[in-house]
Amino acid sequence: MRISPLVFLGPVFASLACTDAATPPPAAERIPVGSLLDDASDDSASIEQGALTAVRQLNALGGVLGHPLEAVRIRYKSDDATATAEIAVRAQLAATPTMPFVLGAVSSGQTLGLVNVAKEKNLVIGSASATRDGLGSTFEGRFFRTVPADAGQANFMADILAGVYAPAAGPGDAGVPGDGIAKCTNVTIAYQTGEAYASSLATKLEAVLKNQKGITPKVVAVSASATTADGYAADATLAINECVFLIHTLGSYAKDFYRATNALGQKTGKIPRMFGSDGVSGIRIGQVDASLNGVIYTGPDPAPLEEPYKEFQRLFGAANGLATVDEASFRPSAYDVIALYALAAARAGTFDGSKVRLELVNVSRPAADGTRFTPKDLGGALGNATLKRRVNFDGASGPVDVDDTGDVGGKVFSRWSTVALLASLAPVAAACAADEQNTSPLQITFPSEKAEVATDSVELRFYANTFACSALTASVVGGAWRTVAAPIASRTAPTCDLKSVDAPVLPFGTYSVLAVGIAESREFLAGCTTFSAGAEGVRPQELQLFPVNDATGATPNSGRVSRCVLATYCAAQNACK
Repeated sequence: MRISPLVFLGPVFASLACTDAATPPPAAERIPVGSLLDDASDDSASIEQGALTAVRQLNALGGVLGHPLEAVRIRYKSDDATATAEIAVRAQLAATPTMPFVLGAVSSGQTLGLVNVAKEKNLVIGSASATRDGLGSTFEGRFFRTVPADAGQANFMADILAGVYAPAAGPGDAGVPGDGIAKCTNVTIAYQTGEAYASSLATKLEAVLKNQKGITPKVVAVSASATTADGYAADATLAINECVFLIHTLGSYAKDFYRATNALGQKTGKIPRMFGSDGVSGIRIGQVDASLNGVIYTGPDPAPLEEPYKEFQRLFGAANGLATVDEASFRPSAYDVIALYALAAARAGTFDGSKVRLELVNVSRPAADGTRFTPKDLGGALGNATLKRRVNFDGASGPVDVDDTGDVGGKVFSRWSTVALLASLAPVAAACAADEQNTSPLQITFPSEKAEVATDSVELRFYANTFACSALTASVVGGAWRTVAAPIASRTAPTCDLKSVDAPVLPFGTYSVLAVGIAESREFLAGCTTFSAGAEGVRPQELQLFPVNDATGATPNSGRVSRCVLATYCAAQNACK
């Protein structure tokens, strides 16, 4: 598994006049496109990144039906009954009544909660991550998704537990048939209580294990969330077994559940093998310790060997000044959701949800009279759709052949696993421990296999995000970065020194952050990224440093990369306690 660099793309807020979404809007009016982001989920960042990449590409092409799209962030909390996705969408619609489309929610349970508002307000709902079977029929055609349904995931999970597959090399690699690494005989399926996705998937996995693998699992319901060590210990006591498969939507719960289960195994002398569904994949973002090594989890395969996926990676990298881009699980599928919605609206000639949803099959599936398009050809696809032609859009996440129920065919699940490198990451010691939602760690990565790049310290300089990373990085040669512009904040930190006790407080917002180190050979190392202070909880955002004369920008061998959290920042909007 790889540690995913998070390049946070700032929110774009809409202030719009009221019009009927079923009628053509006034010339040049922006069309609000909602993105539901779960504050309790580690997948929200990559989903927003994919959506914004599509919105910006479409707007650069002239928009849809002559209208630019406006990305509207809609935040909710899946672990708070007073701040659900439905409540958040209804509140946003009160402020933005012309919003015809919403991306989300992250989980299937929260997505199901949108059924009534979708019907009442003529909304189209697209999902990049909700995998529960039967969602499309529940929405009566107002829903589509670009990830496979859970029936496929249950089969893949069972294959892993039964030892059908050998270890995967990384994201997108399902491993090879043969001598697998699990071969479990005694399995516990621990699923999140009160979550439709978890209970449905647990039922399917239980059936596949029984009927196809000859394994009768123990099935237990565990907490929707837990707040105390005793709570996690109680769940671990229920679940402890030779192999434990957790189906949950919260990475924050998963990491503590795994730790408690591992601790219980240490006491009893029976340390379980631990597995997880796609819903718990957020534990990979810096929230790990040695007890989590070897946790294996499933997720949608982003088809990294296919050219459309590579095209999207290049688009995303170019838009954000990145030489290399990680394989975030739901970023490509979020891009595809926005692209498909735009193409369907273009072919319908309107943003009326009742008409747009009927065109999804005409812009995604192969047809004798349809032309195939990929992310780099989105402009051509949009032009053909506007002329009412059939379009076969093959997306960043693979073929997105939407059927009449809104499901997408031809998709598979793959497997990621944690590796020993994760244990070398120090736990984040936040300066705002009492207010973690407003704490932003910054993780520095540098290629340690090159002796000449050893550096004693790194200088971090924070600028307004109007400063382009390309210009800031170019200024490093010869030390000109010290005079290129006055930073909003700066600091110098010894390599791998958290120095959290004196972490500075930045104004809430998004910045361009330049990191510069000087190697023993006096060679400059530099890296630049977009940094969001206070918005994304304790997940580190990654900043990669390379020698400034390294034109390739190639990521070093992942087994010989040094990673450390250099600095922790707090946002001034909600002051540190």
